[in-house]
Amino acid sequence: MSTVGDCTASSECLAHNATEDFQLMSTRFSLGIDLGTTNSAIALTDLQTDQTEVLEVTQILGPNQIGEKPTLPSALYIPHRDEFPENSFPLPWESGVGDATITGHFAREHGVLIPDRLITSAKSWLSNPHIDPRHRSLPWRSDIQDEKLSPFECSRRYLAHLKNGFLYAGRVQGRNWDLSEAQIVLTVPASFDEVARSLTAEAAEAAGLGKVTLLEEPQAAFYAWIAQAGREWRSLVSPGDIILVCDVGGGTADFSLIAVTDNDGTLELERISVGEHILLGGDNMDLALAYTLQAKLEAEGRSIDSWQFLALVHAASKAKIALFDDDALTEAPIAVPSRGSSLFVGTVSTKLDRASLEEVVLGGFFAKTTISDLPQEARRVAADPVISKQLARFLARSRANVRANPSLATLVEGPSGKEFLMPTAVLFNGGVFKSAPVRKAGARAARFVEPRTGGSRAARD
Repeated sequence: MSTVGDCTASSECLAHNATEDFQLMSTRFSLGIDLGTTNSAIALTDLQTDQTEVLEVTQILGPNQIGEKPTLPSALYIPHRDEFPENSFPLPWESGVGDATITGHFAREHGVLIPDRLITSAKSWLSNPHIDPRHRSLPWRSDIQDEKLSPFECSRRYLAHLKNGFLYAGRVQGRNWDLSEAQIVLTVPASFDEVARSLTAEAAEAAGLGKVTLLEEPQAAFYAWIAQAGREWRSLVSPGDIILVCDVGGGTADFSLIAVTDNDGTLELERISVGEHILLGGDNMDLALAYTLQAKLEAEGRSIDSWQFLALVHAASKAKIALFDDDALTEAPIAVPSRGSSLFVGTVSTKLDRASLEEVVLGGFFAKTTISDLPQEARRVAADPVISKQLARFLARSRANVRANPSLATLVEGPSGKEFLMPTAVLFNGGVFKSAPVRKAGARAARFVEPRTGGSRAARD
């Protein structure tokens, strides 16, 4: 099994491929939007110059402080009415007094200190079977008295911010874009059901983007890999290859299989299997780390309340990223504030060490298992957090699907007696796989097919 690459579904590639697909239409430009669970991004392709660029997003960095960042954190903060002076967070495209809710970088950074006013991972709630995505339920389990927001409304606000930021940046540069002359492509998980897809498209229209084209994230990831490989991509795969797109983001885990076929000497790609929508991702890892840290505190005779536990989850997430981003770090500090006249009165401090991080995330979620180790059955919400077990079930179900469909069976070569469909290459996608140790663990987890098959190529990072 080879690793063909890793790529977060790129908004730049979305915009570029939208250009290829829609260049015959009367459009001036295309926009590619990656509406992510954790971060969102936007890219522009000017059809007149065929130039594509990822756009920085203007957003609030602090009280009366505006700046640009490569991505927009998918975070909303609902400040207390007395928390900041009036008009502390003006956006350049707003006139007069705007909505007090804060979107983006400062929302995420400040919200860690007051977690019951912070909304994250709204995208995951769009497809959660246990809630109404139009119901004002976020922040989840918060007892704030201010008006909450629905997952649908959060998605609309992220998209509206990306749209307004794009138009504002264009005006600053003397380019007055007209969205009626745009082709806009927006990513969704391949396993989103029709309800979640419709809600996403409706949120885009409500945000002022008009009718958008929805593109499945694994397909966007594959576009991104092809764009990165250039003309060489055809030499990196062969007819008969089965490519696994393993997409683990902030809130979900999606699997897809793509077959490489030969049509009169031309390589073609055809999707042969899409997994179920599994609510399992980086958020679950952060939660597991928070429980580990809570147990550590309790063993030391210290305790935290439910409000502080929310803060601990966010702090654990930041520590996780810091450790995975810097191999030289052996530990990362954790500070959990308490409620009071001062946020730092009674702050609880601890540390997340690398050994604990690797035990929880790498050893727990990406454990090396056998193909017969399947997860407990559950509807969409993952009862078993081991991603390698979820993958084993997907590969077994994919084999059954191919056997039942003659047209798919002709695309897949290999021993028909196997009880699973073995991929020959893996494409990693999603924010979780930005970390090199996680990519290595993901490749290691996928090797459960090797000792029993003998015919696969060794995975390489």
